[in-house]
Amino acid sequence: MGRYSPLLAEAWLYLEMFKLTPISEHRKRGLRTRHVLLKSGRRGRHRALCASLRSACRLRLRSHLKRFKEVRTELRVGYIQLPLPCGTSLAFSSQRLVDLLDVSSAGFFHQVAPWLSIENPCIKPDMQLLGESRGIDGLATVAKLRSQGYARLRRPWAASTLSNGTLSGIAAGIAALRRHGAHPIWILAYDEAWLLLWEMQTQIFSSLGLHGLSINHDVMAWYIDPVSREAGWPEHQDRAIAQDPLDYVTCWVALTDSTQSNGCIRVRPTASANNERLLTASTGDCLLWHGLTPHRGGRAVSRRAEPRISLSCGASRPALEDPALRLRPADREAFARGELDEVRLPARVRLIALILWLNDFLIDGPAKALLEELDAAEESGGWPNERPIV
Repeated sequence: MGRYSPLLAEAWLYLEMFKLTPISEHRKRGLRTRHVLLKSGRRGRHRALCASLRSACRLRLRSHLKRFKEVRTELRVGYIQLPLPCGTSLAFSSQRLVDLLDVSSAGFFHQVAPWLSIENPCIKPDMQLLGESRGIDGLATVAKLRSQGYARLRRPWAASTLSNGTLSGIAAGIAALRRHGAHPIWILAYDEAWLLLWEMQTQIFSSLGLHGLSINHDVMAWYIDPVSREAGWPEHQDRAIAQDPLDYVTCWVALTDSTQSNGCIRVRPTASANNERLLTASTGDCLLWHGLTPHRGGRAVSRRAEPRISLSCGASRPALEDPALRLRPADREAFARGELDEVRLPARVRLIALILWLNDFLIDGPAKALLEELDAAEESGGWPNERPIV
């Protein structure tokens, strides 16, 4: 490629590494630049052109590195979520129930995700927004749910206290839990996850105008790793026994971009059971579907994609399922008032345990040992008492 090919190769490397343009364009530009270098008769012009190209690549490199450093390690493209070795002090398999119930800075959850909070009275929703769902057309959303089985909401948090930083913090917390060997559902130990659930109730479920529909804390969280080509759950219906499809509604929130490359959600619209649709979503977008909608999580097909991290929660009507089944009355009252710090860590761990028992295919050895320890503590009366609600 001539005397200046090493500089061109370096430029191509920068461009390809940070995906500034498609690789085909890199080759075309490289061939054009090489043609200019070989056809020109002035060596000074050769050097000036190469210096200009190299300078432009360095500027773009610095810009990308700056943005790259602003992203948490666990969310970077290609970051491999290797579990910590068994026996490591912070490995989930090394934890006992007393470690999970420790709310101090030395506790397991604080050390895993120190940027998140536990029982922090400062993490509170804006109660003035209760019942307000700006930008959400409840009637149109319900009509879509009835006609096609699902609906899409583009960042419906305009009137909420959630921010991009909160959502990315929750996503990074799920990724950190995964690295320490814990299932993503343990994100419910943190206040920010409960803030997201409160916003689901006040901004999403309340806006639908369905009488009796209320959040039931049937929560699930996912980390789909593109490096190991993981996939979401196989096709299923959330409540196949529902007489009225809208007796149960699921709200699924994308905490990172959900694309075809990292396993976005697939649904089969009720009007065309044989036609599967791919529902991509940007960070902060919500997907709703009713209890009879067949859906599944796709498989990640590109190792260069970012992980697909998401969280979902259901809402139900008492005719199908009592929304208050999973939380004790005092905790549900505190949640309804927005006093999220009053939902204590023992109550959160108890809810996580219940969710895992109801989805026992998710339980591995360490989780089973913790759940058995929790059951034994409750039976013996040794489970921590919740602080009274006043």
